[in-house]
Amino acid sequence: MVSSDEYIYAYAEMNAVLKDVAKEMSEYFFDLKKEFPEDKMYYQDGRHVTKEGSELKAKLLAGYLIKNKLVPLQ
Repeated sequence: MVSSDEYIYAYAEMNAVLKDVAKEMSEYFFDLKKEFPEDKMYYQDGRHVTKEGSELKAKLLAGYLIKNKLVPLQ
């Protein structure tokens, strides 16, 4: 949600590089940017998340780990 063109470009570029590296190394890649809503209720200042944002991040990541069988379930 940080709105400067430079910030948006830099994070998109970083995400693309990480995704490419993960693919080249046959590793998993969780694209939080793609899954996380830009709703202001989840952000304190456009970058740092609120309590609700933190909880949602945890749920999204946990769902990805479970879906891809990356954590043992008991």
